[in-house]
Amino acid sequence: MTDLQDLQDLEDIKVENIEKPLQKMKIKKGEKPMTEDAVVNEEPDKKQKKPRSDKQLEVFNKAREKMLLNLKERKEKKALEDAERKKEIEEKIVKKAVAIKKKEIKAKAILETISDDDTTIEEVKKIASKIAVSKATVGKALEPDPPKNIFQKYKFI
Repeated sequence: MTDLQDLQDLEDIKVENIEKPLQKMKIKKGEKPMTEDAVVNEEPDKKQKKPRSDKQLEVFNKAREKMLLNLKERKEKKALEDAERKKEIEEKIVKKAVAIKKKEIKAKAILETISDDDTTIEEVKKIASKIAVSKATVGKALEPDPPKNIFQKYKFI
């Protein structure tokens, strides 16, 4: 009859009460299953740290204050440098925009003067050839003669 009583006792136990301890002992990937001995010795041995002396605490606090002060100064310095850099960039952009605008105005002025002229194409070609000749002479004067090579003197067949 003990078997019958045991079965009745098992039926009376709620399934929820059994699952709770199992959830606590879930095994993660890569871990070995825990034994009863491991459950008992869950707390690792912790070494007691030597307490700091008052002098050590004072030095530590002083160093921390100095570190925070230096950090604040570096942040302020960086902010000033960033502001100066942005200002310089803005000035360069404005100068470049002004230069571009001037070029556009000059180009419009040249187009307006050319469209009013009734010059013939031959006259324009003469002017263009004079400009090309003057550019060619200026370019030759600036470029030095390339060094002569032995192979330029003689042609090998």
